[in-house]
Amino acid sequence: MTAAERRSVSVRMKKYWAERRQKNDSPKRGPGRPKGSGKRKGISAAGRAVIAAAQKKRWAKLRKEGKTKGGAVGNG
Repeated sequence: MTAAERRSVSVRMKKYWAERRQKNDSPKRGPGRPKGSGKRKGISAAGRAVIAAAQKKRWAKLRKEGKTKGGAVGNG
């Protein structure tokens, strides 16, 4: 692809996405709207703590049963 073709595609796609944003009435991401501030909120600190506690409990049980080999659970 030549430089002129790349420029042509770039201009065409910028126009396409600008029209699509306008049609959907969705705002552009700017300095006041950080990445990841959409619908997905992630996991809370309390949620992470619950998962970490469950994993620690699971690993302790596996260690106690002797099902770890070399510090990791495997097929053997």
